[in-house]
Amino acid sequence: MAISWRTGGYFVLGAAAMTVAAQAQTAQFNAAPAGDGAVLSISWADGRDGAPPEATASIVDGVLVVRFATPVDGDVSGIAAGAPQAVAFARRSVDGTELRVALRRPMTANVSVADGARVVSLTPTGEAAAAPSSAVRFVASQREEYTRLSFAWPDGQAGVSVTPRGDDRFELRFTRPGDVDIAQLRTSPPRFVRTAQLLSRNGGDLRIMVTVEPGVRRRQFTDGGRVVVDLLPPDEEAQAAAAAAAQEATAVTPLPPAALPAGVVRLRLTEMEGQTRLEFPFNQPVSAAVF
Repeated sequence: MAISWRTGGYFVLGAAAMTVAAQAQTAQFNAAPAGDGAVLSISWADGRDGAPPEATASIVDGVLVVRFATPVDGDVSGIAAGAPQAVAFARRSVDGTELRVALRRPMTANVSVADGARVVSLTPTGEAAAAPSSAVRFVASQREEYTRLSFAWPDGQAGVSVTPRGDDRFELRFTRPGDVDIAQLRTSPPRFVRTAQLLSRNGGDLRIMVTVEPGVRRRQFTDGGRVVVDLLPPDEEAQAAAAAAAQEATAVTPLPPAALPAGVVRLRLTEMEGQTRLEFPFNQPVSAAVF
């Protein structure tokens, strides 16, 4: 910009600044979340037909830089407000040729055209690119024959595998991420359940460790859009057999009585100072009693 000067109570701007102001055209800036990323759209504020503002995009040190072919004016405050989970703030350069957007996580940028707008799609990279978690509806209910744990995703698509982790614990590993509240299993567990722990982290597939009462059996299946895990009471016959085996393993087997020594034992009688002493010289230690 050329240096300005003051004359007659007015500021006069240099020719370069007036040229930029004349060239800048007003655009409309919008943003919306897309999973853990965002979609930015740039269109003409007056709704004109034809190509939207020409632009390229790159990301440098966590900042999205959108460069326009010609200067663009407009309010960019709605970008951070529209996608706060992905955008920290946005700022347009003084000359209107650049838009800088501070991102909250590593992303990649792709520029395209859709519905008369220049669109910048922001997609998380690395760990941040994990599939977004869905809110899972969890219900624990008790029936006369079993306790049922039910997990339902919004779109009803998930599977589960069960891995034993000792005699009284097992891990539920679902086939997709999910956000679920299992506090009930810790604070007020239903019949057959002792406690539960959430194992999954960082958007990985949902994993839950469940601790149950000894001997509890389980079965799992899908029912429409739900994943169901049923906990059944212990098998009484199997429990009785296991108890009998444990008792047998810990029982103490009495030792056979020691055989009495064979042969003739010659009694030795000794009198000394008014006392009589009897000696039985066995060839090995034996027990005895005197009545």
